[in-house]
Amino acid sequence: MTDIAVSQAKMGVDFVSPSAMMDGQVSAIRKGLDDANFKDVIIMSHSAKHSSSFYSPFRDAAECAPQFGDKKNIPSSIHKST
Repeated sequence: MTDIAVSQAKMGVDFVSPSAMMDGQVSAIRKGLDDANFKDVIIMSHSAKHSSSFYSPFRDAAECAPQFGDKKNIPSSIHKST
């Protein structure tokens, strides 16, 4: 996962967005990006994009848009990390 993020950073991405949801993946990716001198590349975790505009193309392509309501009011802490 880290190698992929570094490879994407070399191609010029502004952020990476891993969606495997494995323990420690964000810290491992951050370390890999920092070690490769890509300190400005942002990591947006999968949980942060589930109700954003970044995720809507996937929902549309997979035909899994919410049938009713949305999850935009579900609170999540940006300060909690494991």
